[in-house]
Amino acid sequence: MHLVITLLILAVGPTQAQTPNAQDLARRIQAHYDTVNTFSAQFTQSYADGLFKSGGAEKGELKLKKPNRFRMVYTDPERKVFVADGSKLYSHFPADKLGTIQDLPKDGEGSTALLFIAGRGSLVNDFDAAMAGKQVDGEWQLVFTPRRRQAEFKTLTLMVDRSTLALRGYAWTDHDGGTTTTRLSDLRENVPVADSEFTLKFPPGTHIEK
Repeated sequence: MHLVITLLILAVGPTQAQTPNAQDLARRIQAHYDTVNTFSAQFTQSYADGLFKSGGAEKGELKLKKPNRFRMVYTDPERKVFVADGSKLYSHFPADKLGTIQDLPKDGEGSTALLFIAGRGSLVNDFDAAMAGKQVDGEWQLVFTPRRRQAEFKTLTLMVDRSTLALRGYAWTDHDGGTTTTRLSDLRENVPVADSEFTLKFPPGTHIEK
């Protein structure tokens, strides 16, 4: 009998991993992410408006340090730099010789999806979680809907490795139905990241808007 069962298993092939409960997975992701204070990764980002892709993919490097500090440098096809130092957000568009400085939203105010990833808020306490309708082999995709309306996004989807729960990417849907998807590669968790990475000095000749 055991031989028959073994042969049946081999004939059918490996079973798919059972889809976890969304709230339980959210708690596990939060527990893992609570142990991650810094990370760095390469990224590829694309945008879709619900009907077709708008432009090609953008590439660059992302560095993050909790709380509320990140550096996102787009290198291809056009250089752009976004830096949050914990209190302000700096943006630099070298091709236009333009820079902007904005206050980061305070606790309780609307925030960006990237700030949530940078340690703003809790996936368990601030969001309702649901498994994405379509899953990808080797990862879980979990859709988070904020319980308090966010100005920058309607939903936030996290893609995590099924074994380690390390972040593989994230996507946010805006209130117009567009979706920005960021895929990560060469992710390194809890690597040393100097505080100087989260400062930005505009080159001479940059027009700065505040």
